[in-house]
Amino acid sequence: MKGGTKIMAGLRFSVHQLSEQDTSVKFDLQIQSSNQYNNTSKPVSIVTKLAVLAKVEIRGVSAPEQIFLPIANWHPKEKPVLEDDIGPLVQHIYELRNKGPSTFTKAILDVEWPYRFNNGSLLYITKYEVDGAMNCSTDMEINPLNVSNPMYWDKNVTIVSGDRTEGRNRNRRDLKEQGDDGELISLDCEKAQCLKIKCQVGRLERGQSAILFIYSRLAVATFLQAESQNRSYIVKSSATFSVIEMPYKNLQFEMPTNTTSASLNVVWVNVTGTEPAPVWVVVVAVLAGLLLLALLIFIMYKLGFFNRVRPPQEDGTEKEQLQPQENGDRNTEA
Repeated sequence: MKGGTKIMAGLRFSVHQLSEQDTSVKFDLQIQSSNQYNNTSKPVSIVTKLAVLAKVEIRGVSAPEQIFLPIANWHPKEKPVLEDDIGPLVQHIYELRNKGPSTFTKAILDVEWPYRFNNGSLLYITKYEVDGAMNCSTDMEINPLNVSNPMYWDKNVTIVSGDRTEGRNRNRRDLKEQGDDGELISLDCEKAQCLKIKCQVGRLERGQSAILFIYSRLAVATFLQAESQNRSYIVKSSATFSVIEMPYKNLQFEMPTNTTSASLNVVWVNVTGTEPAPVWVVVVAVLAGLLLLALLIFIMYKLGFFNRVRPPQEDGTEKEQLQPQENGDRNTEA
């Protein structure tokens, strides 16, 4: 290398085996060359301070995202036995994910769940499950009616409409007409009574997550009350997390915190024009059709429509009479 030449090089390090008391990392640098004389430079020390940064995000989703009311052929039961007796399945999922690079060892997840409205149930929780380092508890009893579900629960499968949700059969025109009639009424903890689910989240390193699955049933009977009909709602649950402990004692850092929500649209659709006809109307229509058919047959009978008309037989008779005579003439000539 010629004198006066400068070379810039970048080095990227991955530091391991740091203790909780470390606050910085020291790098000792020295250049060695192939010169015969002065082939080593003076050592230089660089001290890099350690910083803590944990990007933690929370996501919430509702499955399904909307339910249409009223539900065809569904009637409320005074004493429900199965979960379907209450209403269609609604699942809210909250995922807490640590995107790193730092690790946290403890966090709190608080969920507010709307469960009563207009002196009736709103979202009736049947069970909840967790996936990951998380333990949860509630401030009220879950599933006090002890309803059962014969279906197999699978949290890894998207919830399908075996619960009589008919949103897939509605078109966008119904939604647009409903939106023109009025705004959706928000049912959160300000307008509905809420129960609380408190979860203790354990250690999550970079890329790890903890998930809370809440299974519930929409209480359709509440929305069939006179004061709740012909209105559409947004039913919201909310979740807030706060990181309260990180494995770094001598470092300054900011504890991550955030809030999100999951929403279910309950849309009331006017289905007056599509209601099935009463049974008596069908019976009268069938009898009237049969009477009209009998009258038509009687008129055609009187007009002789069913009388059989035979073709004339004269030509055939003449041929039969002429045939023997012709045979006799031939015999005479012979």
